[in-house]
Amino acid sequence: MKKNFKRLLTLLPLFLDIQMTPEDIKVKNNLGTGKFVLFDFLTLRIFQIHRIEKTTDLIFEFSEKKIAGDGFVLSLKILLGWYLFLALYDGFLGVIGNLIGILYCGLTIYWSFEAKKEIENYVVKNHRINYKLNGLYTFFLNVYYINYCLNDIHDEVSKSEYLRNTSS
Repeated sequence: MKKNFKRLLTLLPLFLDIQMTPEDIKVKNNLGTGKFVLFDFLTLRIFQIHRIEKTTDLIFEFSEKKIAGDGFVLSLKILLGWYLFLALYDGFLGVIGNLIGILYCGLTIYWSFEAKKEIENYVVKNHRINYKLNGLYTFFLNVYYINYCLNDIHDEVSKSEYLRNTSS
């Protein structure tokens, strides 16, 4: 019951047509990139899947576009589980585990570019700022870079508004 009520409260701004501010996005993201990297390495990438799931929901809240469904996140969980299990073996099973690991990385890169596109669209549409995310960072740092950019939107919008106000 409590979980359904919290979910209803998160969807309420969509029904009332209230736009999330960049500060709201930073507060809802609620994790610095350094802590994210640390937690991710300590949990053998399991925390990364949790962040992908949470960030997908956050992007849906402010852009109204679901960049990944529940099946996508479930697929990532299954792939990571099999990768961690098969990475312990040598020979053929180890090779299969490495192939599954490469597939997992490919899917997280795909997710990161979808998130990148929605973040750029949100900032351009709602704040009229040409906020371009670096494609190379998106490729190599994928989920970490998306987390950083979600935290950085507030600062970029504040700088842009300050520059607009001082130039006029």
